[in-house]
Amino acid sequence: MNLQELTTEQLSAELKRREQEKEANRKAYKD
Repeated sequence: MNLQELTTEQLSAELKRREQEKEANRKAYKD
């Protein structure tokens, strides 16, 4: 899928998901 085809809503949702994954990874490393 081309990035230009993404809507702003999809893009922000994807960024949020990545941030959540980063946060989850950070917590996993601490354990």
